[in-house]
Amino acid sequence: MKKAVFPILAVITFAACSEDSQGVVFKKEDYGAKWPFSVEEIEVYCAGLAKSEIYFRSGEKTYALNGDARRMAETRKSAETFDDVSEVLLTDLRDPNSKMPVPDELIKKAFENCK
Repeated sequence: MKKAVFPILAVITFAACSEDSQGVVFKKEDYGAKWPFSVEEIEVYCAGLAKSEIYFRSGEKTYALNGDARRMAETRKSAETFDDVSEVLLTDLRDPNSKMPVPDELIKKAFENCK
């Protein structure tokens, strides 16, 4: 009986983390020089039981945007593939060894959309 609980729990957790949230689109033109991505727009959505994981899609790729999403993406690596966000983050002009930070207001708006 105990052996059957883990697979069922894993399926329930994965289903709860699926892309069931309606995404919100963010565009480069709205952020100007603070836009940290090499793509013109992204669709951000929340997932997870607490809706604390923030992901975004650009084209055919999906990226984990915040720490919760990155941790879950690593945990679910075999079940779902996420691309490396550094592929689309621009280099910070103030520090060529770093990537640009994601604007706080973008994360805040993404969380507001999760409610």
